[in-house]
Amino acid sequence: MVFAHDNVEVNQSNTSTYAMEGDLYMIKKIYNGLILFFFIAILIFYGSGLAIREYNKITNEFFNATIYLNTTVSQENTIRELKAIADEYDLTVAKFIPENNSGIDIFVYSHKNKYIHDFLFSNRFIKDLNYDQTITYSNDLTEINAEMIQTFFNKGIFIRPLDHLKNIGVEGKYALNVDDASNLENLLNEINNRYGNSLTMYYNQRLQNTFTGDVNSLKYNYGMILIVMLFITLLTSFLYDIKGRKKEIAVKRLLGYGTEVVFYDIFIKQAVKPMVFSVLLSQLIVIPFFVLNKNIKSLDILKYFLKGSLKFSIPFAAVFMTAFALFLLINIASKSEKIHIVSYIKGKKPSKNTLSVFVKMGSTLIIIVAFGISAVSWNFISEKKEAVHRWEETKNYATLNIYVPDHIFHNKKRAAEFEQTHKIIWNYLNEKNGLLFYKTTNQINENSFFINNQEVDVPFVYINENYLIENPILDATGNRISSVDNRDNNAITVLVPMRYKFHEEELRQTIHKKHVYDKYISEDIIRERITGEKNTTDLSKENLNNPSIMEKFIYIKDNQSLFTYTAGGDFITDGILAIVTGENMGLNVYTPSFTSMNVKYDDINELNREISVLFNDLGYGEVETDFASVYQQNAEDVQYFKNLMGFSLIVFVLSLIFLVLSLLFYLEIYFQNNKKRIAIKNFLGFNFFSRNKKVFIGLFLQDAMIILISLAISFFISNKVVGIQILKPILASCLLALLFDTLCSALVLKGRESKFMVETLKGE
Repeated sequence: MVFAHDNVEVNQSNTSTYAMEGDLYMIKKIYNGLILFFFIAILIFYGSGLAIREYNKITNEFFNATIYLNTTVSQENTIRELKAIADEYDLTVAKFIPENNSGIDIFVYSHKNKYIHDFLFSNRFIKDLNYDQTITYSNDLTEINAEMIQTFFNKGIFIRPLDHLKNIGVEGKYALNVDDASNLENLLNEINNRYGNSLTMYYNQRLQNTFTGDVNSLKYNYGMILIVMLFITLLTSFLYDIKGRKKEIAVKRLLGYGTEVVFYDIFIKQAVKPMVFSVLLSQLIVIPFFVLNKNIKSLDILKYFLKGSLKFSIPFAAVFMTAFALFLLINIASKSEKIHIVSYIKGKKPSKNTLSVFVKMGSTLIIIVAFGISAVSWNFISEKKEAVHRWEETKNYATLNIYVPDHIFHNKKRAAEFEQTHKIIWNYLNEKNGLLFYKTTNQINENSFFINNQEVDVPFVYINENYLIENPILDATGNRISSVDNRDNNAITVLVPMRYKFHEEELRQTIHKKHVYDKYISEDIIRERITGEKNTTDLSKENLNNPSIMEKFIYIKDNQSLFTYTAGGDFITDGILAIVTGENMGLNVYTPSFTSMNVKYDDINELNREISVLFNDLGYGEVETDFASVYQQNAEDVQYFKNLMGFSLIVFVLSLIFLVLSLLFYLEIYFQNNKKRIAIKNFLGFNFFSRNKKVFIGLFLQDAMIILISLAISFFISNKVVGIQILKPILASCLLALLFDTLCSALVLKGRESKFMVETLKGE
């Protein structure tokens, strides 16, 4: 008999269902939380991917090759020749330079402005811009500011004329657009043959995103790991939700409800409503995040994101609802399930929570491996973090470039006469508060010393007093060294780490030899080149035993890291530092080191004018000079590590949330399956761990298996991805996961017991 329309029976059914909902309340909360978290995660993943795609489209899609440019002429002349090459060979030339946190500068020259007109404008990246009035086809490109370029990328993209590179630095990587990329090497050979006296282009096969570097691939890989794990967890939670409703299904079937009615009721409540709610709520949660993160900068971008994100989310929701429907139909229609209706009505539940164990282990395993990779990244980041901070302090520092004409460079006498002026130039830059850090290498000593008759690699660096002012160095007693006695022009002060104190005599001999060599060798060579006569004396040998040539040792604390101001160099530790003044060394140091002097400026154009006046006054006005930004030499690496730091933090937070949700899901399944047994043991006086030893033993065994599997995976990854250093963080992550599981489980189960034990014993 069918009672589907009997109000009494329906009320009874609703009462039974309400009681059953109480058992499933916590699981349902976790289940709904997982759904919402999933859609938030995929929207963040979608938004990040959208920003990356749009940025890559602007910086990569139009360009089909990269080159590395070296130059022997001034930056201004290099730019002039680059533009001539672009016009002659119908090229687009662009250099991408990160602009700290504000965005990226794209310095571009495009023959007939094809990059702007045929690409950016036609792809609608430029908004509300009267193209014909703002952008001309002349060689001078009007700047396009960040507000004109509408993308989901959260940093500003500035299109600037190639000419603006002259105060930043023209050497380095460039992106090219050529009609026939397959013929690029032949084209470069032709260009180098014609322009080789001034600039050289090298083919660089790797077209790398210069702003985000390899962080993009890391974001994608980590994002995929999290989404796949969430996807599997949600599918598993559907099975548990349906299994938990077998009593409800059994009661409704016993009361005569048809398959369609039972299916529709559960499907709407447990699949459709949570999915629709999560899709809409996730939009409301994520949109403010992207607004604050400056991805969404206008109403048009908001509409664009909403349209795309809904298209991205709805297929996932459809897949979940389809999977839920299939699981539900199988459980409702299964003959084996009908046999157990009476058992389900009596409250019998599956005795094993195999699927929850699988989800818990799987999520923990993947998160541990992800943590291991992140830990290696963080170890790398921690080494670079201080360097990033120091590099950002160099934004107003520049180094001098000089371009000597061939008629001087290839004439030994003229070149030697010009070299004699280098001491004056060095002193000028020193008086401008230039910071010197010159790591020397020469034929006498390539950073090597002999200690106990063994060659030891020790960095030997020339610095000036200005460096001491900006970079704290502590002596052996912990006092800062900010100045030295430089009254004796025949003496140099040498700062030596304490670790070398027991080898002082050997160091003194080696450093004295180097001091004398650097002070006098250039004088002999220059005198010979100017006079044209072979030297009959050797000043460096004659002064080797001169008692007035001396070195004053000051011992400093060990393990002090010193910033190098050199691209890619970052820091050195425990280097031996010789302090150079304007008189105590020779041209063998002044000549190569003045281009390593980092000069602070307020106006780089004024700095260029001043140095030009100096060269004119010295009689070498034909020598071209310019200053290049110190920071921009390393801007790409700085931005890469800043992105990596931020992304690693996001991975950690998302992974931790997911780990907590999967653990709560596992614990709730355990509690629902064992709450009567736990309640009885509690009543009989068993302590907490005796009542729940099953779950703690299970967690220990699971984590033991995870440790073994993680180590096996890490051995594979260590050879394929990040190196052998991943082993330690993965093992540490496993032990931390075990500790976290134990503590979290104890807290959750204590809370559940104190809340529900009385009701459980009453049979409620």
